[in-house]
Amino acid sequence: MSKTIILGASGYIGLRLSKKLKKENHELHLFNRNRNKISWLESSRVTAYDIEFNEKNRENLKKIFKDADTLYYLIHSMSEGNTEFEHKDITLAKLIANICKESGVRKIVYLGGLGSSKDTLSKHLQSRQDTGRSLAENFHNVKEYRAGIIIGAGSSSFEIIRTLATKLPFIPVFWKHEGLCQPVFVDDVILMLKNEKYNIHTDNQILEIGCEEQITYANLVKKYAQEVLNRPLKIIKLTFLEKIITPKVIGKIISVMTGQPKELVIPLIYGVKNDAIVTQKKKQKKMMKLDIALKLAAKRDRAGQILSVWDFPTNLSHYKNTEERIFNTQEKEGLLYEEVHAVIKSPSKIFEEIQTIGGEKGYWSTPLLWKLRGYIDRLFGGLGINKHYKKTNQGLHAGDRIDFWTIEYIHDTNQEKVLRLRSEMKTPGEAWLQFSIINKDFYLRAFFEPSGILGYLYWYSLYPIHKFIFKMMVKNIIKKDSY
Repeated sequence: MSKTIILGASGYIGLRLSKKLKKENHELHLFNRNRNKISWLESSRVTAYDIEFNEKNRENLKKIFKDADTLYYLIHSMSEGNTEFEHKDITLAKLIANICKESGVRKIVYLGGLGSSKDTLSKHLQSRQDTGRSLAENFHNVKEYRAGIIIGAGSSSFEIIRTLATKLPFIPVFWKHEGLCQPVFVDDVILMLKNEKYNIHTDNQILEIGCEEQITYANLVKKYAQEVLNRPLKIIKLTFLEKIITPKVIGKIISVMTGQPKELVIPLIYGVKNDAIVTQKKKQKKMMKLDIALKLAAKRDRAGQILSVWDFPTNLSHYKNTEERIFNTQEKEGLLYEEVHAVIKSPSKIFEEIQTIGGEKGYWSTPLLWKLRGYIDRLFGGLGINKHYKKTNQGLHAGDRIDFWTIEYIHDTNQEKVLRLRSEMKTPGEAWLQFSIINKDFYLRAFFEPSGILGYLYWYSLYPIHKFIFKMMVKNIIKKDSY
């Protein structure tokens, strides 16, 4: 089968596409800023990399890219407050395009976003289109798909729609001009990207994709409330507040409501004033209807059938070499530490129980304290106890999110089993919770890397509560050892 490169393989689209192509036995080379997030996909025909895209690594990348049939370009920058991200995107696209040219890649497939060139686009939407233009200017064969907002369980856009439809008493509209959007179902996007590998008739083109229905963002939230929740929501115009309630303010509010980082939400909200619709006259492949897409995404969401989720834009490479930081001893310079130990009979059974952590299962201790901690985190702009993103029947992998944790490292052998969670809570320092089993010794360890005096005050003020909770957690976990 053909050789395929996927850049951004752990993202919402990248991970789904990687899994789909792996099943078809393609030779895959997957790139991501944190290799731990995709290493579990590796096999005899699948290789994962975390090589940085820069001139220093140019020759190495050329060797990996050599004679690839298709390169999927699924990366972009979204970092609120970073005024250089547009330039970074264009520069990176030019570099990758030139490396493809020098290494004999046949085709680049790029997933961008809808938006009219006649409109003054938001920085994010403009950057997506400029990236596609940079690829096409520097490589002879680029197929650019410009997609509407993607409807699918786990996508950032869907999470915003679902949360607003569920929590709002009415839908406020603060701007005189609200753009139209033309959403598209995630399965349609994956199918088109996958089939593009074999399509020789539409190379070197831009193809706009979206469902048939064009709708305002407010009406999209209203439609979800009606179709999925059977909840009538009124749209109320508050345009007199337009100068006060800016996209940045709304982005921060939605960030708190949804538990998504503001660095991800704010650039999306700035694009709400733009029309993101299909303008091409040529007939496109028929897409799933919007009402059906919303219902199916909601059904999968409720069933936990979440194949991939949005990525944290600021934490993707925070701890790139975490496999080297297996916290098994107290001799970790600068880290504060708490440990509870127990001897167990069945390591496999206990590790299975540990992997049920979070969500409805909870944390084997006082649920009220965990909920209280989540509410406090929300007050300070954190994620709180948010949506549970563990993927059913697929196991846990590095990069998966559970409530306000990100799985930083997971390892399962007969001799050693480790699950380490990095906290995404707002704390004056970095925090981890690690479950490890070495032979028949079970350890629950909490680690904290304080940031200044506030970090030390935080750790020691909560020390008695932590000690109580951790002991209770271990006590209840090992109850499964006797079954």
